[in-house]
Amino acid sequence: MSTLLIGAGQMAVDYARVLNALGVQIDVVGRSEAAVEAFSQTTGLAAQSGGVEAYLARSRAPERAIVAVDVPNLADVTLALVEAGVQEGLVEKPAGLTLSSVQAVRDKARDAQTKVFVGYNRRFYASTAAAREQIARDGGLRAVEFEFTEWIDRVAASAASDAAKERWVIANSSHVIDLAFHLAGAPADWSSRRAGGLDWHSSGSRFVGSGTTTDDVLFTYVAVWGAPGRWGVTLRTPRRRLRLQPLEQLFVSEDGVQETEVALPSSEDTDFKPGLYRQVQAFLAGDSRYLCSIEEHAAMMPVYNEIAGYPDE
Repeated sequence: MSTLLIGAGQMAVDYARVLNALGVQIDVVGRSEAAVEAFSQTTGLAAQSGGVEAYLARSRAPERAIVAVDVPNLADVTLALVEAGVQEGLVEKPAGLTLSSVQAVRDKARDAQTKVFVGYNRRFYASTAAAREQIARDGGLRAVEFEFTEWIDRVAASAASDAAKERWVIANSSHVIDLAFHLAGAPADWSSRRAGGLDWHSSGSRFVGSGTTTDDVLFTYVAVWGAPGRWGVTLRTPRRRLRLQPLEQLFVSEDGVQETEVALPSSEDTDFKPGLYRQVQAFLAGDSRYLCSIEEHAAMMPVYNEIAGYPDE
């Protein structure tokens, strides 16, 4: 099955390295000549400029595509690929910045019978796999706590677009939120509060909430952007506390005090962007157990909006 990689930035480079290691033959399409040249110099792979529209105008649509363009263009590029006849697509998170844009991708994919998945690679960390196995052995989760504090100086200085920064919970923090609810079940009965705001994120900068998931797991979350803190997920089973903080590492406590770091198979998460190798493997193999479908993501978009205070538009 032929594979098209759209994008020529760092994320596309990361995907290209994985695809090359897996022996997958790919066509790469970027937009600007400068980006394509930089991509080729970094990866040693040929790439075409002009964007996906020009590519589709001169070439038959591939059966499979990976979308790794800048965040504001994710939805439009994915829609163009679905309309052109792509059968399977993996689009980088968050697939779209608004509920309506993600719903449009979902609806178009459903009508075309195209499988579209969203690239939440934290689901595929070795630490996540180890936590998932421990949860199953212990009989399931009882409670989960997560934190999505952002380091605002880095975000403000980053090259991310103003549109992405204004919806940063969706554009970036959703990585840790998705991971928590992937493991604990989707929120069912819950409430949220927020306060503050930033020049580039007007809806809030302090967030708290709690409730129950569809799997009857209690959850709570907090984020104070700009204060000390970092992403983390703490999972509580009947027997253990499992802490993913940083998310790439797993610490286990059986007595509530002493923590032990779990040794993890590290090559796939150190040789490549963490989680990406196993995520791409699953996508290529048609193994959707842990992939985030566009339907699941569309159902989560109102949750992100509620957490962050964005309108459901």
